[in-house]
Amino acid sequence: PAIRIILAPATMQGMYCATSIIDALGKLHALTNRPNLIVITRGGGSADDLLPYNEESLVRAIAASQIPIVTAIGHEVDTSLADFAADYRCATPSIAATVTAGRYPDLVSWLPIQITGLGNQLTARCQAIRQDAVNMTSTATRALVSYQQEIQNRSALIFRGLELVSPLRNLARGFSITRSSIGSPIQSVNQVKTGDPITISMSDGLILARVNEIQNNHSE
Repeated sequence: PAIRIILAPATMQGMYCATSIIDALGKLHALTNRPNLIVITRGGGSADDLLPYNEESLVRAIAASQIPIVTAIGHEVDTSLADFAADYRCATPSIAATVTAGRYPDLVSWLPIQITGLGNQLTARCQAIRQDAVNMTSTATRALVSYQQEIQNRSALIFRGLELVSPLRNLARGFSITRSSIGSPIQSVNQVKTGDPITISMSDGLILARVNEIQNNHSE
């Protein structure tokens, strides 16, 4: 019930067997949602029927697979080079089914036991943490109060420092900030020319003006 099965049909004996299986492996690897496991399986047969599973091309394809491969080819006595190249070899197709999917009923019965045990452990742990929290409340409260006071003191110093260097403080004293039409501060007469619009920021508003004349203190 917990497994999604994708069938990749292939010719499992004869002269096209190896290339057919290799093609099926390629299609499985090309899937957007790759399978977690590939099972190459067929029933028993004569020695001639199983010869393709000794072909080098197929053996190399199995060994190079990026997805784990389980082989279940033939019956218990049948062994091929493909079995040695695979990640796991099962003696029969039925055993492969048991190995790859047969533990689901065990999992169904095992999970509730594990969940119950985990719940008991979590309950005990929570009780221990709760008791530790109660014991540490007084100390933590004192530490938080002290830390809060320290933050308030530091914040007050920072705000006082910011207030001293704030441009708004200078504006309140009668200074102004002049900006170009694109909002850039004008720090030199060389940044404007006659006719340019400018904006002058005062403490209580803005003055929109235009440059009528430029006097350079360094001009001869």
